[in-house]
Amino acid sequence: MPQTDGPTVGIDLGTTRTALARVGNGTPTLVPNAGGYDLTPSVVHVPQNGPALVGREASDRLLMAPDRTVAEVKRRIGEETEISLGGDTYRPEEVSALILEKVIEDAEDRLDTPISSAVITVPAYFTGRQRTATRNAGEIAGLTVDQLVPEPSAAVLAYGFHRQKLG
Repeated sequence: MPQTDGPTVGIDLGTTRTALARVGNGTPTLVPNAGGYDLTPSVVHVPQNGPALVGREASDRLLMAPDRTVAEVKRRIGEETEISLGGDTYRPEEVSALILEKVIEDAEDRLDTPISSAVITVPAYFTGRQRTATRNAGEIAGLTVDQLVPEPSAAVLAYGFHRQKLG
């Protein structure tokens, strides 16, 4: 496993919402975003001027500026397609990278430490192309992706971790 500057975190890059967790004091916990919520909407808005907005701010603009806002991009990850946002085009993994950058930035601010590596969950049905695109999204976001874990495996691992602590 590569050496990293900060903690390895777990990210559920979800279709509708994204969550980031870490293990602290022997217990996995969700790290709240800048707004104090455990879940960040997986929505990106590209304004005419300024940086992309991700999460709740982007979600608030979905109906008013649909040509500049995208939701549920995970459904298109791994496809050879482009997403048009305000006249610019993005690959699905580039949009997903914006979501990852946001949750990482919020977690770094909350934890006061840099994060450079992550384990990312993927649906069990994801193809090799979708898994590669998810890994690429993490790398575009500046992460070392230590592993992609199928969601059912992540559930079993979490259950086993919980039982071991009770045991």
